[in-house]
Amino acid sequence: MGSTQPKTGEQGKETSSAEGPSNFWSDAREYVETLVFVLVLVCLLRAFAVEAFVIPTGSMATTLLGVHKRVVSPTTGYPSLINASGEVESGIPVTMGRGQNTEEPLDLTNLGRRGGDRVVVAKFLYEGFDDPDRWDVVVFKCPDTQKSHINFIKRLVGLPNETVKISYGDLWVRDDSDQGDGRFHIARKPPKVIDAVRRLVYDNDYPSRAMLETGTAPRWAPESTDQWTVADDGKSFSSSPKRDGWLDYRHLLPDSTSSDGPAPSLITDFESYNSNGRQSRPNNDWVGDLMIECSLEVRQLEGKVTFELVEAARVYQAVFDLATKKIELTQNGEKLAEASSPITSTGSWPIRFANFDDRLTLWVNGSLVFGDGVDVAPLEGDELGPTMADTTPVRIGSREADVTVSQLKIFRDLYYSQQAAEADYRAPFHSRSPEVTPDSVGYWREALSERVPREFSMADDEFLMFGDNSRASSDSREWFRGHVVPRHLLLGRALVLYWPAWRWRFVR
Repeated sequence: MGSTQPKTGEQGKETSSAEGPSNFWSDAREYVETLVFVLVLVCLLRAFAVEAFVIPTGSMATTLLGVHKRVVSPTTGYPSLINASGEVESGIPVTMGRGQNTEEPLDLTNLGRRGGDRVVVAKFLYEGFDDPDRWDVVVFKCPDTQKSHINFIKRLVGLPNETVKISYGDLWVRDDSDQGDGRFHIARKPPKVIDAVRRLVYDNDYPSRAMLETGTAPRWAPESTDQWTVADDGKSFSSSPKRDGWLDYRHLLPDSTSSDGPAPSLITDFESYNSNGRQSRPNNDWVGDLMIECSLEVRQLEGKVTFELVEAARVYQAVFDLATKKIELTQNGEKLAEASSPITSTGSWPIRFANFDDRLTLWVNGSLVFGDGVDVAPLEGDELGPTMADTTPVRIGSREADVTVSQLKIFRDLYYSQQAAEADYRAPFHSRSPEVTPDSVGYWREALSERVPREFSMADDEFLMFGDNSRASSDSREWFRGHVVPRHLLLGRALVLYWPAWRWRFVR
């Protein structure tokens, strides 16, 4: 009899045994080739396209964070971020700070440090693909010869053949090219940049229990108890068709209570990130560019709701007529613009109303009602400086409207100080808190009028760079070898904040 064929299983084993080593080395070589390809691709991308950078300091805080500490206030529950990059350099621990929401003292003892943000930078964009734009966040080599080995990251604020002026915390630009008109014009931020740079002043969902327990009045309160119904421990306020009146915000601080009761203070460029190691409140500069954000619950399409922002002698309002579905923007009672209201039904509507850079911008449900905004004339002459009205800088009015407002937040614009680490103006009578009283209004106006704006000029292929954290940024204002950054020192534009993961977002 002839020999029998091996069983299928046995044949399979023999085949596997014969071909196994060949498959192993083939697969291994494929894996190695793939790994080498990936490594080469990464190196090429790093060399020519993108690269990751770590933010070491707080000059761009809180847009981008350097080494810092995170502490939750025991009185408000609000998490504050405190600069700790100096702790790395000096070895001296940062043990004190102040809270962002109510500026209360905080104990940072035994808190660990958190590393800086990590961003992806596009290195090719400025190499013939795209020109740098104002408000780009840029990585570059420092032009100061003493720091030329260091990569910096700042916001680009000045372009070639321009002169940039810092005046009252805003940036003004003059086109020095042949096409320029020889005049300065305020540099207005587009809405996406406003979103990126706005700084929290107060979140009403995190009030200070300690202040309330000591008898300090709440920051948000109706002008009269019969106007708005207060609920949820002062976190929401309701008005009915039979209740007309105003809901006022006053900027009350932990140590602003006098013998006559709580004394509201001006809103300033205070930033908890810069309060590292401070037990007392430093001098800060008054900021009049503000934003109100809230949720507006509409129960009936009747009546009017008004959002009001005050800056010096100016009163800006966004007036919602719920019945006619129209919105008006006004200045001191005079209509500036009108548009159809997106509020066409009952329900909850997110609202944001801002006065940034002499422009009124309104968002309803995330949409821009008046486009990028409605421009207003800059303050000048007798209008300069805060007034008593600035102690109640934000208000919400209801007239025959059945609504509830909640999730109230106030933000401010960036304030560009003329020098890093210095306030432009001293508080009246050198007080720690720049309180406005009838006696001190004149002081503020005089101080503001006497301050000489600071100017920076750029030639061809030269740029001006400022940090978002103006009071703690080493930038074009103070470099020893000149203020400009030549084009050849630009490394790229920051695109994405990718780590820590919970802060992931596009860099604006």
